[in-house]
Amino acid sequence: MPTGKKFKLSKYIPVSAATTFLVGSTTLFFVFTCPWLSHTLSPAVLIYNALMFLFVLANFSMATFMDPGIFPRAEEDEDKEDDFRAPLYKNVEIKGIQVRMKWCSTCRFYRPPRCSHCSVCDNCVEQFDHHCPWVNNCIGRRNYRYFFLFLLSLTTHIIGVFGFGLLYVLKHMDELSSVHTAVTYPYIFQQSGSTSSFTFI
Repeated sequence: MPTGKKFKLSKYIPVSAATTFLVGSTTLFFVFTCPWLSHTLSPAVLIYNALMFLFVLANFSMATFMDPGIFPRAEEDEDKEDDFRAPLYKNVEIKGIQVRMKWCSTCRFYRPPRCSHCSVCDNCVEQFDHHCPWVNNCIGRRNYRYFFLFLLSLTTHIIGVFGFGLLYVLKHMDELSSVHTAVTYPYIFQQSGSTSSFTFI
């Protein structure tokens, strides 16, 4: 992150919301739905969803914290008049192909092909794709594969959670139709002089 920009708390709201929804919804799934699925269907359901969730978190973390391919800026002690003397475009030959490179007045160098300046991060990023607010990072050469795997694994995880959750609801339609069984709560009663605790699920 550039050192000259002010800290903005609003930048971290989308990534915080995404993390909260992902971890929170999956936790509720593991607590309320997975135990019944593991007992009724197979323990492999719990193992599969746990591994998929960890894979989603791993790719999410890599896409968020990995350097996307930021080019270092020109040193401060370099000739500052270069910014005024340098032409806007410069043609160079790369592997026998003429390539036009554009001058970046912020980073003070000619950007290579497929390199763009991110207005949010205020940095030139190699093979810049876009800036994703949900991971609070640019998507570039170094973290593009992890971002793609994050989207792919997240889609698979959502489909799995929705499918298993729908199966749970369909198998408990009669029980969930009653209001008192829709919420888990302790029921205390006294029998033969002793107190026992029951939970309706």
